[in-house]
Amino acid sequence: MNASCRSIIGYQVSDNRGVGPCILAMRMAFQGLKKLPDHFKFVADGYSAYPLAAMEFAKKFGKVAAENIILKPKLLKNNR
Repeated sequence: MNASCRSIIGYQVSDNRGVGPCILAMRMAFQGLKKLPDHFKFVADGYSAYPLAAMEFAKKFGKVAAENIILKPKLLKNNR
């Protein structure tokens, strides 16, 4: 998601949780960039393959900070 315009800039739909789909999503997000903006942070879901996929892009961009966040649904009192 591009924070300035709140738009998704990379995604990948897959039937597995391999590192390949993560790399494809990151490749889509980074397309057209010659260099990463200052204080760039790649934010993804809690899947552990994203930091591994970030190493693929470290060759081109230097260190890529891949931060995983885990979103938990809010528990409702009367939810059954």
